Amino acid sequence: MRVARVLVLATCALAGVAASAHESGPAHHAGAPAATSADAQRPRRVGPDRLFVPKSVQHQLGLRTQPVADEATTRVTRLGEVLTHPDAPGAITAPEPGRLERADDAGWPVPGQVVRAGQTLAVLVPLMNERDRAQRRAALAVIDQKLNLARVNAARMRMQADARGGAPAADNLYLEQAEAELATQERIAALAREGLQGRVALRAPAAGVLGRARVQPGAIVAAADPLFEISGGGRARVMVDLYDARAASRLVRAHLAQEPGVELAVRGIEPHTTRPGWRALLDAPARRDAPLLPGALVEVRLELSAANDANAPRAVWVHVEPELFERRTSASIGDRVVVSGAALLDEYR
Repeated sequence: MRVARVLVLATCALAGVAASAHESGPAHHAGAPAATSADAQRPRRVGPDRLFVPKSVQHQLGLRTQPVADEATTRVTRLGEVLTHPDAPGAITAPEPGRLERADDAGWPVPGQVVRAGQTLAVLVPLMNERDRAQRRAALAVIDQKLNLARVNAARMRMQADARGGAPAADNLYLEQAEAELATQERIAALAREGLQGRVALRAPAAGVLGRARVQPGAIVAAADPLFEISGGGRARVMVDLYDARAASRLVRAHLAQEPGVELAVRGIEPHTTRPGWRALLDAPARRDAPLLPGALVEVRLELSAANDANAPRAVWVHVEPELFERRTSASIGDRVVVSGAALLDEYR
């Protein structure tokens, strides 16, 4: 009996010691397995797709995070070229070969200048060889002869009217016909001399903004050569080159980088015909105070849809607690995601 009592007391004592040791064991990190002091300063898994990373190790790994602002779009900045809007009144071309001169009492047109409909921008002096000039002089001689005959005829009709007692010209049909013929011949002669002198006024077809002056005073141009380009109402079109097919299909909106309030309407995207890539065509609103001039370069900020983005990471590391990171397939607006060092976290995972 004494031996059995001793065995029972020993068994109870051992059970008490084990219970005490369990209650006073090492503390556990929230959601983390028990770790020794050596493991406390090393990244370790604390669950599926969750890593415990001490602050000191985060600095050593160079981890950087930033909040997610918008999960629907991504923004990129590209350089665009301003083109003439297709709805502009069009280009002014040379009607015939000639030499350009300044218009009377006006300087040479400059890009950005506001022009009126019918305003004379320049004067074209046609180029004529000796044969053409001789033909025009011969035609002018015939016109002068008809003009002299008309003057003689009109003078004779006035003398006859005076000899008959000074009848009013309104009652003399022959005198009216002679004076009308004289006026017509005088107009024809004036036009012929003007053509021989060779000065053709180049006028703006409509009001707008002069986009480009391709020539300078004294330039020799051929027939149909473009001289000036006019953009109506300050409207312009911006072309942006794209070399990624995914970017070309995901463009949703655009605006000027220097002026975020100026939104550019996406008119379409078409492939280049002479080189690889695509070009996005964007329409700028009317800007009479500071119009966009054709040929100028501007920075354009493009917003691309994030859907079906093959370059986007398949998963991200989200900084959920000061020393806890979680790997997710996507992030929500406001989550802080790792933007530098995520590949190092994948190694520990």
